[in-house]
Amino acid sequence: MILILLGCERPACPVAPSFFAPEVSPLVILDGTGVFTLDGGAEPLDGYAGFTGPGRATTSVIAGRGSTYRIVYDVEASEPSSLVVRFGENADDTVTIVETEVSGAGTLEVTPLGAGRRMEIVFSSDGVLRFDDFRVEYDEWAEADDPPGGMLQLGMFVHVEDIAEIENSPDNFTRRAVVLERLAETLAAHEAKLTYQVDVTFAQGVANWDPDYVDRVAALGGGWSSHIHNESEGAEAVEAAARDAAERYREIGVEPTDINGGFQLALYERFAAAGYWSMSAFKDPGTQAGLPRDSVLPWRPRDGTGTGDVDAFLAHDDEGPLVYLGGGMQSEPAHDRVAEVARRRLSQLLAHAVDGEINTAYLVTHVDQFSPLVDDDADWDAYIDDGRLDADLAQYDAMLSEVVDPLVEAGHVRWATSGEMGRCFRDREVACGRVNEDSEGE
Repeated sequence: MILILLGCERPACPVAPSFFAPEVSPLVILDGTGVFTLDGGAEPLDGYAGFTGPGRATTSVIAGRGSTYRIVYDVEASEPSSLVVRFGENADDTVTIVETEVSGAGTLEVTPLGAGRRMEIVFSSDGVLRFDDFRVEYDEWAEADDPPGGMLQLGMFVHVEDIAEIENSPDNFTRRAVVLERLAETLAAHEAKLTYQVDVTFAQGVANWDPDYVDRVAALGGGWSSHIHNESEGAEAVEAAARDAAERYREIGVEPTDINGGFQLALYERFAAAGYWSMSAFKDPGTQAGLPRDSVLPWRPRDGTGTGDVDAFLAHDDEGPLVYLGGGMQSEPAHDRVAEVARRRLSQLLAHAVDGEINTAYLVTHVDQFSPLVDDDADWDAYIDDGRLDADLAQYDAMLSEVVDPLVEAGHVRWATSGEMGRCFRDREVACGRVNEDSEGE
């Protein structure tokens, strides 16, 4: 059956993708509640985005290709303070590119030494250090109020992973299941779709504690995608994890066709043999960086990986066993900045969308971004019941109303799950004769 999503029914084969350097969403700091990493004895100050000294406050961003960053600050300190910007693969292998004294309000421009690596920003003081505001700005995007290109199939993916005892504890499972269902309801009010890109522990929790959950997700228009890890254990372990995830999903009534994980290993044929059609949401496990180049046009990689031979991974091959869904947008941890980041990123992606083609994009978030700062049972229950979850979801509701809904109404965006995106691309290939209808997803 051919899905009636934009471009699925066309007889022409999808065109090969062109790639661009994605606009990278940096970590944005507006307050001192658990955002900075502190050392040297510094303590947060109640009511301020600041810290008592002596000590230092550190944050980091993953640098984008060709970007110039503006570090905007408003510092009050009882002693001279310094700002140091370091750049490198990790905290132990850095090059200092800026070191200066700071006071009051100011802006510092920084050009990273490359893309996809960690840029660390450190404020230090011997006294009291307070920030009335601190943010990182960048210009590598363009507004697209009337995009010249094609329509985006847009999704929102949410990760749940590595939650201790979630499959054995009904309380641990239920708290997160409730948060995700509330998020799905927020999206569904805008006819938007949430993809549960979750690992096997959540799927097993559904089987153990709430078997009707799958039906409720479907009623809200949601979909599912496998999320695996195990890269450090080698190819055999990753393949086994992918097959186990598929079986666990089938046990709860879900046929997974999309997979996230295993990006350090080129296991495309093995994943296809396990029944998957597509993969999505690349992230380097070591640096948390996305791809240095991306495309809204899906492609079929045959060789290479996102962490190794990237050029080979980004090369489309008609015979590639899996489809990669491009256009991923990493989530914004500060909920009140979600609309701003979505507007910038969607502007760039829409500018690259190709008329008449299958263009994909998706925002990736994590259940732990909708959680209390202190992870214990009482705080989780309070977060859900005392209005904090409502306030966080309200920011997503506003983002949908202000940014996405107008794009949907204007015909620039259509919502889809990861499974619908992958199936749409594959059905186009079947229609043009590139792929045999029975050759994949078995």
